[in-house]
Amino acid sequence: MKTLGLLLASLLVALLLAELGVRAFWDVAAPAVGRPAAPPTEAEGRAAAELAGTELPELHSLHELGQPGARGVHKGLPFRNNRSGFRGPEYSTVPAADVFRIALAGDSITMGTGVLEEDAYAARLEAHLNQLASGVRYEVLNLGLSGLNATQVAARVRKLGSQYAPHLLVYGYTMNDIQGPAYVSTFSGAGPARFYRYRRFLDSPSYLLRAVWPRLLALWEMSTHPVGTLEHDLHSNYFDNEAAWAGVERAFDDLAAHGGDQGVCLHLLVHTGIAQLNRLYPFLPVMEKVEAAARARGFSVTQSFPYFEGRDPTQLRLSAMDPHPNAAGHEILASALLDGLRDLPEHCWSAGPGGRPVALAP
Repeated sequence: MKTLGLLLASLLVALLLAELGVRAFWDVAAPAVGRPAAPPTEAEGRAAAELAGTELPELHSLHELGQPGARGVHKGLPFRNNRSGFRGPEYSTVPAADVFRIALAGDSITMGTGVLEEDAYAARLEAHLNQLASGVRYEVLNLGLSGLNATQVAARVRKLGSQYAPHLLVYGYTMNDIQGPAYVSTFSGAGPARFYRYRRFLDSPSYLLRAVWPRLLALWEMSTHPVGTLEHDLHSNYFDNEAAWAGVERAFDDLAAHGGDQGVCLHLLVHTGIAQLNRLYPFLPVMEKVEAAARARGFSVTQSFPYFEGRDPTQLRLSAMDPHPNAAGHEILASALLDGLRDLPEHCWSAGPGGRPVALAP
């Protein structure tokens, strides 16, 4: 009994010291999944104010967001398409003599759901490239469209990409691009319950419990991938659902064939889902499998996770319930892609204006 008493006393002292240490050195006001997201940027605030009282329609569905010439409001911000049905200004079908044109395709992240047109990473990449340019002007066409899967992205590139004669094709790949007829989901309806599970001890008087609980929960989900979580669905479909994965491979094959037909290089930017951006991040095996499949088909690849790792996810997403990147998240994606393009082989730039190489400066 004396030994048991000593053990319990030692445990109590250890917990007390841990509690004091957390209170002194760790900001645990709330777990990352529960803290409010970063406020809108000044430009987003102005744009939202200007829309007040207008009669622009709300655009929601894939059909509405992909309509040629669409004008409306999406996620509280202005949204426009050009005559071909992709976000941004009008472009000539043939690039000007001094232009190096990049076609960037993908889903809602590429399109820029929840951010201004100029803050989507396609536009940010174009701005960065033109700051580096010398005798060459860059155009980055944003072919992204909310709701597309990998098969539909490949079809959109064939339909629109070839019309505008790009010199380089980039696919902004999101992990849910595997979704299609063969995809099996258990996640629907489980998101809110998971959100509140992480918040369970948010108001606990114990700072230690506030700090430890969400991290233990994340570790448990990472190691077990329980049914009803996105982790479970992605891992099971990527690694156990051959039919679903085959759809991604066919899309990569289609894009590779199209790139070969057009004589242009293909690059893959793997988007980071903005969750726990640390060693507990559960999707790295999925991202590595996607990269290997793309490289096997001649793509060069940029993994964006190293650019997000260690950052506060609440400052990079639209809200706790909407993980789409905000303007700051898009700037990180643009920086990651810019670095990836710097490493492209010289021949990928040889289709530039006048056939001159236009490789980026290191």
